Amino acid sequence: MNLSDESILIVDDVSENIQVALNVLKPIGISFSFAMSGKEALNVIKNKRPSLILLDIIMPEMDGYEVCRILKNDILYNDIPIIFLTAKSNVNDLVKGFEYGGIDFIAKPFQKKELFIRVKTHLQNYLSQNKIKYHLNNLIQEQQKLQLFALQQSKIASIGEMMLSISHQWKQPLSAISLGAINVKVKELLKENPDKLLLNNLNMIEEQIKFMVDTMHDFSNFFKPDKDKSHFSLMQSSYELINLFSSHFTNKSVTIDLEFENGHDFKIFGYENLYKQALINIILNAVDEIEKKCSANKNILIKCYKDDKYGVISITNYAGQIPKLDIDKIFDKFFTTKGENGTGIGLSMAKQIIEELGEGKLLVKNIDCGVTFTIKLPIK
Repeated sequence: MNLSDESILIVDDVSENIQVALNVLKPIGISFSFAMSGKEALNVIKNKRPSLILLDIIMPEMDGYEVCRILKNDILYNDIPIIFLTAKSNVNDLVKGFEYGGIDFIAKPFQKKELFIRVKTHLQNYLSQNKIKYHLNNLIQEQQKLQLFALQQSKIASIGEMMLSISHQWKQPLSAISLGAINVKVKELLKENPDKLLLNNLNMIEEQIKFMVDTMHDFSNFFKPDKDKSHFSLMQSSYELINLFSSHFTNKSVTIDLEFENGHDFKIFGYENLYKQALINIILNAVDEIEKKCSANKNILIKCYKDDKYGVISITNYAGQIPKLDIDKIFDKFFTTKGENGTGIGLSMAKQIIEELGEGKLLVKNIDCGVTFTIKLPIK
């Protein structure tokens, strides 16, 4: 871990606490800055952006919660991990800290081993995420250039599309994997025997890793005509996907209602993992629209039913209609209504999966106060 350009900011109105923390954390090999008030901390951050902040809660004039709130509302600093330092042990105080955007708490007086492990683990995680994001962004930019100059049906264009798809899918599980890894590491290093929380986090990590590996495998064979199809349960596959991303939906205050006609499951003949990729892209697009438009109705309704020889999955959100000038372009590659925050990949990829590989159809239409995407997949 290269720490030459990284730093930790320690904020506490008691100089002895700063000195204790500094003595414990020096072996990490990183530079430090200090502040003894909330206002001073904000000034220090503006002069030199830290990689992690240790923030005391109880301080005169401006407490740690307010400092955290200000930073999390500033696009320049809202990704900096903040660990609260506190003598408080009340559950409501801890919940308040997480609601303001803190990622962890360290109790005072410090337990030296715990302080060292928690700070080092969160720092490693933050730097690892930044490294991955940097490489993914570079990859996306390079592949977009390839798309502009390569023929649509050439091998280069195909490779570029696959790499874009893989990088796009890697972004979603990062947060869940990182949080699970932090908790596992901390609990594993501080306790002799794993508890239920540890086991739950291990299960979550296993599911996320399997999802990512399966994604890479499926997309590496994306254009191979001899890839086997199979019958899979639409109900099981859909529930697995929604459960996998349940924490993301909860964080966005979005509810997902999944309904099957008469409660009956049925089998789809196709590529199960690619179906999941297409469905999650549509759902996440809907979540983004709900968030962007601050929609009062945060429900996404998914209905599954049979229609002749097809299994039909309709995904409806109530975050407003797609403008008439945009709806015919919504599946075009690199078309986005999200400005710099969008890649224009998700819906384009979903349509390619459903229609080219799944021998199905992906349609979109405006409804009253919302939009419905409809997937049709063959039943054989």
